[in-house]
Amino acid sequence: MKKLIYSILLMSISFSFQSCLHDNEETFDESASERLANVVSADRQMLESASNGWLMQYYAGENYQKGGYNFLMKFKGGKVTAAGELDATGKTYSSDYDVITDQGPVLTFNTYNALIHLLAEPQQENVDGYKGDYEFVIQKAIQDTVFVKGKKWKNKMRFIRMPENEIWNDRLATISNMADSIYWSLFKYEVKGDSVAKFTVDMGNRMLTVMEGTNVTTMGFIITDTGIHLGDSISVAGTDIQDLVWNGKDLTFTPQGNSNVLIKNYIPAGYHFLNEYEGTYTLDRKDKDFKITLSVNETGDGLVGTPVNSDEYPFSIKFGYDKLAGTLSLGPQTLGEITFSGTVYTLGLYPWDDISGYFTWSDGVGMIGTMQDNGSIAFTDNLVWGTYPVNSFRVRASKGPMNGSTYDRTVSALLNGYDLPDFKGLVK
Repeated sequence: MKKLIYSILLMSISFSFQSCLHDNEETFDESASERLANVVSADRQMLESASNGWLMQYYAGENYQKGGYNFLMKFKGGKVTAAGELDATGKTYSSDYDVITDQGPVLTFNTYNALIHLLAEPQQENVDGYKGDYEFVIQKAIQDTVFVKGKKWKNKMRFIRMPENEIWNDRLATISNMADSIYWSLFKYEVKGDSVAKFTVDMGNRMLTVMEGTNVTTMGFIITDTGIHLGDSISVAGTDIQDLVWNGKDLTFTPQGNSNVLIKNYIPAGYHFLNEYEGTYTLDRKDKDFKITLSVNETGDGLVGTPVNSDEYPFSIKFGYDKLAGTLSLGPQTLGEITFSGTVYTLGLYPWDDISGYFTWSDGVGMIGTMQDNGSIAFTDNLVWGTYPVNSFRVRASKGPMNGSTYDRTVSALLNGYDLPDFKGLVK
């Protein structure tokens, strides 16, 4: 019976499709397939007509939730050459491309390109990776702009024709300089001088967060020559915004076309900049204290704690920095390696509940450090580990990457003196 119903449905669909084709043949000089083939050919010609290529505004993540990134692409003879801000060296990557018929005309990068496919590659912990696309439904193509939509994740994107004489690396440098100039992350959204919402700009992940009362909206953005462009428009105080023009002198954004709105930076009470944490402290632990000097790391997004006396404590400790909150973080991390009886062991610093005796290597678990009025830094549990409180840190040895499956009890017992039991923080 099911087979019969299925056959009837197929026949019905077939008859309907034939009827549509018949109607089209009466209305148009060309068949539907011929018209689609012509569109595909025209789109391919359009892409290859840009002698200096295109700027692609690319968005990853479902509903633009993984941010936006600029690519430069040139199409010629079935080949694409690409560069982009994901590779700061300006290196170009070449591979094949095609425009095919599938859900209408579809631009597909059908051989692997290390740059274009980067955000679409699966990861060990997440098969969807950053939820990027490498096939794009072409929705509309005009002389200087091609509008597309990711075939899998549905984000709308666009190709913008590059000026004939502009050097690619110059454009990438302009984008990089704009990103560097937007170094502040906290903003107030003011309408005619009245604050109605708060903005946070996460430049590292290309994400904008809007807090309007109890409503929170997040949206990925892309860096432009003038500021940022949101993947999709968002409504703030009853007004839709998508393009924000940056004023690096005043540290403000202005929504394009809306002079009544000003988005300006502010410093919340109790906020501390990264460099304010630099200095020498006494590490406050249960049994034996030692001194440690905090300095900004090479990437400028955290701190490295270097022991003043390496004979007393031989490991440097890495502290993260939350730019939005102005606080430090301390979590699981690799400290280095040690060789014991001819075997190399990985040394790790593990968040630890010294009451239950459990420790963990799970990302995100750890403690938050807050600057006190006297200049000391108090650390408290970040409450990520469920029912287990983080009140200490253990130093343990593993045969291979730091985890529980290769944890060696014998070697780890030799490291007990480097634990941080009942860790309270850093005292000035």
